[in-house]
Amino acid sequence: MPCQDDIPLGEHDFKGAQPMEFRKRLLPALAGSGALLVSLILAGQTPAGAATEHTGPYRDVCVGTPQDPGVVSGLYYDSLKIEGICYVNADAATIRANLVVSRNSALIAIWGNGPSLTVDHDLIVEHGATLVMGCERKVIRIFGHNSAVFPCANDPDQQRPSYSSHDTVNGYLVADDTLGVVVHNSSIGRNVDEVGGGGGLTCAPKGPFVLFGSPVYSDFEDNQVGGSLRIIGLHSCWLGALRNSVSDDLTVRGNKMRDPDALEINSNWVGRNLSCLANRPRVQFGDSDGNSNAVAGRASGECGFRVVLPDPAPEAHLHVRVRYKHISVRI
Repeated sequence: MPCQDDIPLGEHDFKGAQPMEFRKRLLPALAGSGALLVSLILAGQTPAGAATEHTGPYRDVCVGTPQDPGVVSGLYYDSLKIEGICYVNADAATIRANLVVSRNSALIAIWGNGPSLTVDHDLIVEHGATLVMGCERKVIRIFGHNSAVFPCANDPDQQRPSYSSHDTVNGYLVADDTLGVVVHNSSIGRNVDEVGGGGGLTCAPKGPFVLFGSPVYSDFEDNQVGGSLRIIGLHSCWLGALRNSVSDDLTVRGNKMRDPDALEINSNWVGRNLSCLANRPRVQFGDSDGNSNAVAGRASGECGFRVVLPDPAPEAHLHVRVRYKHISVRI
C-alpha cells in the first residue's frame, strides 16, 4: 500500500482499509465529500464538459478543467488532443488516428456500462500528463477478504460491481515522463512503454490525483498486451503490474518508489522474457495475495526463476500466515 504517513488524512482517512483497497483503485478515495467526481455521480449527473474545439494542428481538441471537464464521445476521424482534463463518461468514443494527452493534462476513462474508448492508432501520454483508463467488475479473494479490483466510477455497487469498460488501443501506448499511468482491463495491440516520470519519491497527491485524494502511482492490471510492456526509470509512490497477459517481454528496470510495499509484479503471463533490475524497493508480492509470474522465456534479476519471496511481503504488515514461493515459474 502507499505510504500513509505522507498522505493528508481527515476526510480521506484510509487507516482501516483492507489490503489493496487504498492503492489498487481510485474509487474508495473518491468517497470524500470534496471529491468532484463522486459528488457528481451521487447527484445523478455527469459533467457537462467543455465543447470539442477544432483548432491548431489537431482538428479535434478536447478542452476541460477540474470544474468543467471536457467529454470525449462519438467518432473522431482524425487525431484527438486532450488539453486540461477530459472524461470518457458519456458513450463510446472511437478515434480513427492517434490520441494525445498533452503536457500536464489528464484523460480519465473509468465509466462502464456503455462508455468505452477505442484508439485505432497510438495513445501518447506526454510530459507530466496522466492517464486513467479502464475499469472492471472483477472481485478477487485477498487473504480471506473479497476485494473489488477497480470498479467503474458509475457502478451502483462498488463492493460487488457489475459494470466494466473494455478499452482498446490498436497501436502503441507511449508514456514519456508522465505523472501517472493507471490502466485496467484494456487491450493494447503493440508495445506499452512508461519511461521516466512519476510524482517523485513521495506519496502526497499531486495533479489530477488530488481529485481522488490519492497518491500518485502507476498500475497495469488485467490487460492484454500484444507486444512488450516496459516500465523504466519511474519515481513515484507505488507501482504494480498484475494479472497481465504480455505477448513479448515484460521489463521493470530502474524504478524507485516511496512506498516500501511497492513494486508488486506478479500473476502475469509473459510470452517471452521477464526482466526486473535495479528497482527500489525490489520486486515483491506485496499485499495482493498474487501468484507467481508465468514466463515462457527467460526470467532474470529480481524476477528470476530462482528467486523465492515471502507472501505477503513483510512491508505489508499483514497478520496472516506467510508463505514462500517463486516470484516466477517457467511455462
